[in-house]
Amino acid sequence: MPAQSERRLYVSWRHPQGSIIPIGLLTQRLTQGEQSFEFVYLKTAEQQELFEPLPGLPDLYQKYTGHRLFPVFANRQMPRERPDYDAFIQQLDLSAEADPL
Repeated sequence: MPAQSERRLYVSWRHPQGSIIPIGLLTQRLTQGEQSFEFVYLKTAEQQELFEPLPGLPDLYQKYTGHRLFPVFANRQMPRERPDYDAFIQQLDLSAEADPL
């Protein structure tokens, strides 16, 4: 693995009328074995009249950083211990060793 790597995930929100809108960017960085995360809202988030900030990430104009995945995202990861985890991963066409992000 390279000394530094970066992975990005665009976070989307489903508008009550059904459209799916990108509202944020979650970045995972690995630098010399150290993991860090960053989350920023996109301009499209502030343009959505009905959009409310994600729990724990209340400020649309702040850059959030941390060494652990933010709870609002971590709580959406399926635990590997769940009995249906393997079937879920197969539906996504991923290997059992796939990174949760």
